[in-house]
Amino acid sequence: MTTVFAIFLIGALVLGFIKQAQNSVREEEAAKERFQKNITLIKDKEEVLLENYKFYKRLNNPERRKFIIRLHQFMDARRFVGREIDIEPHMKMMIGAAAIKFSYGLQNFQLSSFKQIVVFPQEYYSKFTKQYHKGEANGLGMLAFSWKHFQEGLDSPDDNLNLGVHEFAHAYFLQQTKMEGEYPFNDRLFGKLRKQINKAEVLAAMKKKDVFRDYAFRNEMEFFAIMSEHFFETPSDFKNDSPILYDRFANVLRQDPTRIGL
Repeated sequence: MTTVFAIFLIGALVLGFIKQAQNSVREEEAAKERFQKNITLIKDKEEVLLENYKFYKRLNNPERRKFIIRLHQFMDARRFVGREIDIEPHMKMMIGAAAIKFSYGLQNFQLSSFKQIVVFPQEYYSKFTKQYHKGEANGLGMLAFSWKHFQEGLDSPDDNLNLGVHEFAHAYFLQQTKMEGEYPFNDRLFGKLRKQINKAEVLAAMKKKDVFRDYAFRNEMEFFAIMSEHFFETPSDFKNDSPILYDRFANVLRQDPTRIGL
């Protein structure tokens, strides 16, 4: 009986290993298929990126390939849900591109705590906040966008109102400060930035210069998000108005849009 049982056990283990190997092969093949599908979509729709993302347009070919691969990885790791709107493939691409632009200089760009992105046709009522929103990123790992307002942010690329940048800035801030998983920012550099934006004299100077809209001074996370909009939409103005703050933020994101002519 012992020998029979041993043979049975070995056979079961072998079958288990075979099944595990087969599953691994299937998963690898499925991942390759998704990769090819997303890369083909992005390349076919590259004109949309070129038209709507001046950031992408200013990248050279190797940098664009890095952007495209990261965009695939971001799209592949997300579930997109439409509420009273059908999610078209190019919508996933455009939303993901906002995240990749923001995180382009970061090594840990995955934003792993935000697995689902909900898209509404326009402003929506949030059961979480009990308010109407154009977009949302919260500590429960929820990201949401009004597609109407997301598009408006792309249509006016230098008005410092960009819903995609704004909400992904919230999400990366939360990933760093409240969520489990990777830390996107260097903790020391992020700490220096937070110290700078919490100085009363810095806030007073920013208000006096009227650089950021009033909503920025509501709390630290809103300041971070609105600063992000200025950083990507009118970086030269931001840099001239507040060079120390600009440099602190550029160090955290590990990129400087003025160097690529934004």
